[in-house]
Amino acid sequence: MSPTSEDDLFIREDQVSADLAIVFSSAGLQVCARRARHGARLYLRGFVPRLLLSGGGSSAKGVEEADTMLREVRTAGVPESALLFERESTSTAANALNSRDLLIEEELLDTMHTILLVSSEYHMLRVRLYMRRFFPERMHLVCRPPPDGCRRETWAESGACRWRVKQELELYESFRAAGLLPDPD
Repeated sequence: MSPTSEDDLFIREDQVSADLAIVFSSAGLQVCARRARHGARLYLRGFVPRLLLSGGGSSAKGVEEADTMLREVRTAGVPESALLFERESTSTAANALNSRDLLIEEELLDTMHTILLVSSEYHMLRVRLYMRRFFPERMHLVCRPPPDGCRRETWAESGACRWRVKQELELYESFRAAGLLPDPD
């Protein structure tokens, strides 16, 4: 199944407690900061005991995505002891693969059952598909985008959101055509 419209990209699932939240970076620093603040809220509200901040790219201004996320979660009050960092990724696929490898290296993956995925709502289809590709089949993956930003209910009202969603659909379709993404359920 392939999305037939932009709306098919959006995934938001009910909140559950989990073993970890993975916060996916973005080259857009405001988007990156929004995702990090949401990850911090999930931690501070007790939904997860730990955050994994994933992303190593830089914005057009040369600011590291990881530094933006780290600043946001520290400002929100998340302690260092609750943080894992993956600073090498420059794509969504690399976020998923490198996050998995870090969890294996830290000897945490085998102890986990549920992971919250934090990214923009319009980005979640691609996030979920890459996570399913690289993480164990037994893992329960729950899409928990921030409550603000480009959302299914409001994306068409903003020129910036329309542009982002159009770009995401084009990326999704090109990756599917190249065989780089598995089929969604």
